[in-house]
Amino acid sequence: ASNMLDPTNELLTIRQTDLGSESDVIAALNDAKQCDAAIWAATGFSDAPDQSIVDKLKAVFGLATNARGTIDAVGLPALGAGLANTPQRT
Repeated sequence: ASNMLDPTNELLTIRQTDLGSESDVIAALNDAKQCDAAIWAATGFSDAPDQSIVDKLKAVFGLATNARGTIDAVGLPALGAGLANTPQRT
């Protein structure tokens, strides 16, 4: 993110977060002084060339073996809920 965005901007906070952890996503929003937006630049779906066709099909049909679920299924709802509960800047 710091290669694409200006890390010296006082309105911007760049934070590494475990997007597969609902509590870490919520903590990231709560740690910020005023968080009224976020950039989601990740996906739990992969086009990795070394991924087998079986693994790709499992991911497409939601049968991935990760017991916690994909970051899209865990992190995005947590991000939405967390942002809905943050104070709005006026």
